[in-house]
Amino acid sequence: MLQRWGGASHRDPVPVIGPQASNRWSKASMTPTLWTRKVSRRASWRSHAAAVGRGRSRARVHAGRRLGCKSGGARRKDGLTITAFAVNHYPVFPAAGYRFDYRGRSVVISGDTAPSQTLAKYSRGVDVLFHEGLQTAMVSVLHDDAIGNGRPALAKITADIPSYHTTPEDAARIAQQSGVRYLMFYHTIPPLPLAYLNAAFLGDAPKIFKGPITVGKDGMMMSLPAGATAVTMRELL
Repeated sequence: MLQRWGGASHRDPVPVIGPQASNRWSKASMTPTLWTRKVSRRASWRSHAAAVGRGRSRARVHAGRRLGCKSGGARRKDGLTITAFAVNHYPVFPAAGYRFDYRGRSVVISGDTAPSQTLAKYSRGVDVLFHEGLQTAMVSVLHDDAIGNGRPALAKITADIPSYHTTPEDAARIAQQSGVRYLMFYHTIPPLPLAYLNAAFLGDAPKIFKGPITVGKDGMMMSLPAGATAVTMRELL
């Protein structure tokens, strides 16, 4: 929202679509209180808050049903259908994934989740499944290192997170089960500083999913031309 306002490319409010509390969040994110944390000089945050207050970045919230154990329903506009569905990121609740359908093309974004049959259901036949991934072998190395170096907070985190994320192998099983055409990993855990670590991150996923797999990184752009079957990708950075 800050970049959208700072770049001056949009003057209309940011549309925010989410579960209950989205309205409170969108209002809170634009208050001077937030700016006091982000900007050290009082004069700066006052001017920023005043500019934001003119409405350029104030969110409009479309309140949907509370996301519980059932899907949150779909929204349709200008030929685009966005379907929200609940995923399992317990103890964080609610958590959602999203399916986008437009002119014969389709994409699912998993959000943060443990393996989810609901996600598998909504991913049936999509062109691209963007799925989070956590490689337990790599996280185990970080966990052991945290214990050995006396970092209990990091040790606790690395012990907990495998239970509410998805291994690349499990994501590949979901993609294969659902007939996904292309599997793209994002929100990779741990972050991969070099591409030569991709194979170690994927583990046995390429043996499970028969379609193309990519480990995403910042700056990648995927294109799905309408009325076609092609999925193209290029790096912007």
